[in-house]
Amino acid sequence: MKIIQLGVAGFGTTWRHTLSTTPDVEIAALVDISPDALKEAAQELDVPDDLCILRPDKADSGWAEVEADVVIDSTTQLHHH
Repeated sequence: MKIIQLGVAGFGTTWRHTLSTTPDVEIAALVDISPDALKEAAQELDVPDDLCILRPDKADSGWAEVEADVVIDSTTQLHHH
């Protein structure tokens, strides 16, 4: 199963652990607005830089075009749309 994790800090750290210990999970992309959190998550999950998206708010960020089966939105609730 290919997964995009939207929001990798805070509550997202729990999801990072879950994803890293669940068989048959492939990280399609990591998305966050914090460069430090994104770098930490990428290192933990062994995700290459080209699958890490720092500016999801920009129309040309590309994260919406990433092919995935599931998006886990672990951003703060006030940022959910």
